[in-house]
Amino acid sequence: MSAADNAISKSSPMARQTFYQQLDPQNGDGPQTYQDLMPKFIQELKGVDKREKMPELMVILEENFLKDDKGRWYIPDYTKSGDIAKLREKNLLMYYDISLSIAQAAPTQIGLNLG
Repeated sequence: MSAADNAISKSSPMARQTFYQQLDPQNGDGPQTYQDLMPKFIQELKGVDKREKMPELMVILEENFLKDDKGRWYIPDYTKSGDIAKLREKNLLMYYDISLSIAQAAPTQIGLNLG
C-alpha cells in the first residue's frame, strides 16, 4: 500500500473517490475551496445508504488532501518535497494531539503525573 493509499484509507471510500475526481487537475476541476465542494458533498449524501456513516466534509478534506495558500483543497503530489513536508507535519501534529489526549485522559495508567 502506498503512502497515498494509506492517507486515504480513513474516511468513506465513496466520498474519497468523489473528491479525488473533483480535485484532480487533469480529469476534474483541480483545487477547490470548501465552499465549492460543499454543494457536491450534499449531492453525494443523497446517494448514500442510510446505514453508511458519512464523515463531515471537513474531516474528509483534512484526512486526505492539502490546502494551498488561497484556501483551496488539492490532491497531495508525492513527488514534491513541499507536499511531503506538509503531510509529515500534519501527521506528526495528529499523533501529538492523540498522545496528549491519551495522557490527559488517564495519566496514572501510563505512569505520568501531569498535575
